[in-house]
Amino acid sequence: MKQCIFTFILAFTSMHWAVTLSETQCIYCLSTPRSLSTVFYKAMENRGDCAVLNEPGVQAYTAQFEPEAYDIIATPHDPRTFDEAIARIGQLQNSHKIVFVKEMGFAAKQYLFSVDLENCVYSPVIVLFLVRNPHAALASLYNKRPELFPVLEDWMSYEDMWKLFVHTCNSALYRPYVMIAEDLAQDPVDTIKKFCDFCEISFDEKSLHWDRLSDSMPSDHPWNNDVGHLWFSDLLQSTGFCKPHAYDVDAAGEPTFIEIHDIDHRAVYQQLYTRNKPYYERFVALRIPKESK
Repeated sequence: MKQCIFTFILAFTSMHWAVTLSETQCIYCLSTPRSLSTVFYKAMENRGDCAVLNEPGVQAYTAQFEPEAYDIIATPHDPRTFDEAIARIGQLQNSHKIVFVKEMGFAAKQYLFSVDLENCVYSPVIVLFLVRNPHAALASLYNKRPELFPVLEDWMSYEDMWKLFVHTCNSALYRPYVMIAEDLAQDPVDTIKKFCDFCEISFDEKSLHWDRLSDSMPSDHPWNNDVGHLWFSDLLQSTGFCKPHAYDVDAAGEPTFIEIHDIDHRAVYQQLYTRNKPYYERFVALRIPKESK
């Protein structure tokens, strides 16, 4: 099995898939929760030349699996089905040169496996996999939303993210792109420049800084309500990228998850980290390395 994985990674890194873009370009960002995808979404929005769409598949997922919650948080324009989510992306491409879609892996797996990415309504598309160390992602999710424990294994499955990556390699016109969240936080200039070069779009300094969102965001914005504050309180106070919180590790550098007070829950987080770590390491092996200076 390890030899098969190594062969796949070697084959992927040796590919030279052309990224010759049409007049309209769709960037489709996949991640697990707590992987800096929202701050990158804000960076893309702040460019000024990019239409952004926030988690259309999650909205459809909520309508299907949590209809009571959907009725509370959704607007009349939000998609109710995965077909509507896909159509919404295509509609944006009709009027914008660059479209950036932020999506969660747990929602994407409900519909993306049945999509022919080479010929779908929002083709051509570059699929971006934004992946964070599972220790930090899991600990951050607990810190923000400990009540989500029942959906933890579904929402935070790096194995599912890897399956989506393989599907993208097999069906998309363009090679998918891997970005590691720690690289984005520690060196946003280099990380975003590399991504822009890959997509053949200009790098824009405005993607690095913005006015503090809590000062200007309307009260009815979905990030600025009670539920939004649970997820985005740090982002609302931000003016740019910053280093994410560090979590406790033992002498060997392995996570302790000591932040999780329930011992039984802590064991589940630890087990999920152990399952996720090999898939995270596969993604790390595929990222574009930092240039030596």
